[in-house]
This record gives sequence, C-alpha cells and structure tokens, in this order.
Amino acid sequence: MENKIRKNANVSVFCQGQKNVKPFNKKSMKKFASVLLGMSFVLVVFVLQAQNPHIVGGVKVTEVGNDLKVDFKVAGLGNGTFTFEASVDVMYEQYCTSAGKSRQKNRAGNWCGPYPFSGSETEDNDSPGHFFVSVTISLDPVPPAECGGPIECPSKNQVGVTEVHYDKNSLVITVEGEKIHSAKQLYP
Repeated sequence: MENKIRKNANVSVFCQGQKNVKPFNKKSMKKFASVLLGMSFVLVVFVLQAQNPHIVGGVKVTEVGNDLKVDFKVAGLGNGTFTFEASVDVMYEQYCTSAGKSRQKNRAGNWCGPYPFSGSETEDNDSPGHFFVSVTISLDPVPPAECGGPIECPSKNQVGVTEVHYDKNSLVITVEGEKIHSAKQLYP
C-alpha cells in the first residue's frame, strides 16, 4: 500500500503512514495556545512570589539605652544569606534645666539635625520561609560639632541636657539594597 498525502492537510512528515492522525486546525491551536499561556502565567506568578521580599506582621521599634532595636519578620526571599539594613533620622535637642528635683526646662531647646543613623544584620536561611530579623541602630548621645557642642547654661543651678529624638516617619528597611519597608507608608 502506498502512502498518500492529502492536499492542503496540515499533517507533518512524522505522521505520514499513521492512521487516525488529525491535523491541527485553528480551534485546536487556539486551545493549545491558551493552555500554554495559562501555564506560563502560573509559572511567572510563582517565580515572582518566591523573590518578592516583604514585611509580615509589622515592625516593632524599641528604645534600649542609646540604641533602637528594630524587629520584623520578612517573607518571600527563599533560601540564602541576606543583609538587612534599618535606617532612621535623628534630631538632637539641647536645653538647660534646673539642678533640683523638678527638672523643668528653663528655656526653649536648641534643635539640630536630622542626622541619619543605620544598622545592619546578616541572616542565613537554609530553607525557604520567614526570616526573623533584629537590627540594632546605635544612636550617638553626643550631638555632632555642627550642633554647637555642649550647651552653656547661664546659671550654676542649671544643668545642660541633650536629648536624642528619632523620627519614626523616617524608618526605612532594606534587604540587599532593595527597600522593603518605609515608615512613611504607615504614618502619612
């Protein structure tokens, strides 16, 4: 028996001589293309979620002496070693107060700043999941020289005080240089 190829049939060379082989038509090609497109979309979404770092459950900032401890949980990184950084702006307030027990301010304070401070932490994760990260930002209790040095009080019964204030709206958290949190998102 001789193999015959029908005219205008979309049968490939590999299908010659085989029985019950149907050529692709427009309807079946559209169906195949839509299935292929759907599968590729699912794959892209899965890959994007695997490398989409984000904060889970919020950020907790605690003052510990002259330091700020920034605790947070990050998901969406996969496994590996990552460096997390937290930064915040600091203002210094200097004023004179009475040396007695009342410690009331005697005049408006001198403010200077903001000055950026940051801390970093490197975490290692062997399996995909959440990173529990704690970054310490050490704040310098002594203002920079641009602030004018220690405050001079006019009376011997007064004490110069320097207070360090951090701006919660300036908190930024990054992982490998990519911003994953900005406090301005939380405190407009």
